[in-house]
This record gives sequence, C-alpha cells and structure tokens, in this order.
Amino acid sequence: MSDDYDITPCPANYNIDRVADRVMDELLGICRGVLADGDVNQDEAKFILKWLGKNRMASDNVLMPALYSRLKDIFQDGVMDDDERQDLLSFLKHATGNNTVLENMTSMPSSLPLDDPQPEIVFTGHVFCFTGNFALGPRKVCGQEVVSRGGIFKNSINKQLDYLVIGSIGSSSWIHSTHGRKIEKAIAYREETGLAIISEDHWACSIC
Repeated sequence: MSDDYDITPCPANYNIDRVADRVMDELLGICRGVLADGDVNQDEAKFILKWLGKNRMASDNVLMPALYSRLKDIFQDGVMDDDERQDLLSFLKHATGNNTVLENMTSMPSSLPLDDPQPEIVFTGHVFCFTGNFALGPRKVCGQEVVSRGGIFKNSINKQLDYLVIGSIGSSSWIHSTHGRKIEKAIAYREETGLAIISEDHWACSIC
C-alpha cells in the first residue's frame, strides 16, 4: 500500500463536532429566515420549537436549550401573546446578530455597571425590575419567580426599585439599546436610593 495516503482514523469527537456545527448553522439560518421580514409570528415560533424538539440534543451550545425553554414557556397556554412575541423577537435578533452571544451567552460584557460586590438578594417585600434578554426565559417568567418568593415585580425603573436584574444574553453595545435606557436610569438612582444592579447569573443563584 502506498505511503501517500493517511489512513489515520479521525478523533472520535471530530464527527460529533461537525454535526453540532451543522445543527447550529441550520438553526441560525432558520432564525435569520424568520427575521427576514423583521418580525416573528406564531406559526414561525411553533416551527422553531418543533425543530428544536428534534435537534436540540445534537449541540451543547447554550443558545439551543435557552431558546427551547423560552418557546416551551410561550406555548404553555397554546398561544403567543404580543409581549411574548416582542420578547422572542428581541431574543432572536440578539442571538443571530452577535456571534459573541452564541459563543458564550453566560458572559456579561465587562462594561456593564453591575454592583461590585453583588449584594445578597432578599425577595420578601422588595421590588425587582428586569431588562435585557434572559437565559431563564421571558421577563414575565422571571417576574413570576420573584412574586412566588414574596417579592414585587415591576416593568419600569423608579425610586422604589430595589434590584435591577440584567439578562445574561448581553451585548457590548448595551448603552445604545432600549434596555440601556433602563440601566442608565438605574445608575442615576443607585447612589440616591441604594438600588442594586445585578446580573442574571447572580439573581438566578438565589432562586436555585
């Protein structure tokens, strides 16, 4: 046999990695196709959910379980309301438009003005607001976690707020985004009221 041919077998994980990459490429292609018209409707969301149900185990990229969990929550009652549609649309735009999000969705941009050190979280009687996109699910799901522990969930920043929680699916351009306005307002209140600005990861540890 000629020595010109390398018959060394590929590493066992070589094909697995190729399949995982192909699956992620397909998912991103689907999501970008859905976003081509700038919106996402219920049929499109159901299609992504069905696709994820068949393929999510083929990749360990954190985008897949985060998106699957979000869609399962959305369709728990069988329909997608407008708030859920807007949340999903924002999630898909972040996921398909920022590769660093896909590579490490649990890593917050270092420029975020998080409290350092991040404080102990007390739920009972304390007011929480959420901004950004969350690996746990839509903001209303996060709010339900707060309410079930005796806390208060609000959608806006005011001087009665105790905690602003920033979603872990971040963007290095947060300051130019819609949720950046909430963060800026919270910064303005922090010294005056003692409001705490915390990460989703820190907050999630308190509900485990």
